[in-house]
Amino acid sequence: MNVTGKLLLAVPALSDPNFHQSVLFIIDHAPAGAFGVILNRPTTLDVVDPLPGAAASEPAVVFEGGPVQREGALAIATVGGEVEGWSPLPEAPGSDLGLVDVERAMSEGWPATRQLRIFSGHAGWSAGQLDSELADDGWVAVSARGEDLFTSTPSTLYQDVLLRAGTSPLLAEFLPDDPRLN
Repeated sequence: MNVTGKLLLAVPALSDPNFHQSVLFIIDHAPAGAFGVILNRPTTLDVVDPLPGAAASEPAVVFEGGPVQREGALAIATVGGEVEGWSPLPEAPGSDLGLVDVERAMSEGWPATRQLRIFSGHAGWSAGQLDSELADDGWVAVSARGEDLFTSTPSTLYQDVLLRAGTSPLLAEFLPDDPRLN
């Protein structure tokens, strides 16, 4: 199952602390591998303000995108049409969502954006790895909504998406940080 453009919710049994109660947006899932970003891990590092032409979404902080290449940056933005330095994500919710070329933006200026989220690092899977984890029920795939990517309340995103996926409200409300402590 190809999950490009979808959200992945880490199941409570997933023991990797990098993904505990995480919501990931999958940017690309192909036979060669997959990559995405964690949407609900804000850091305390403020987005440089102002980014000329760019509007960072609240909270205007850098988000921890995942454990791969943490020293690198990746930016997702919505724009009002084709913009230099921006590449659309065809499988994403909404036709105006895409990736910003961060290196180009830092040297030539940020494209005009309506919404912007900057991530430090990303999540990555080798060929077949994500497929295997999905087959083993390590993740729950859920359709993404544009507001998920730019939520102003990332601390509740996991529970919000769990509820949308059909999980019992009681389970989502009382889900412990460590399900082994139940």
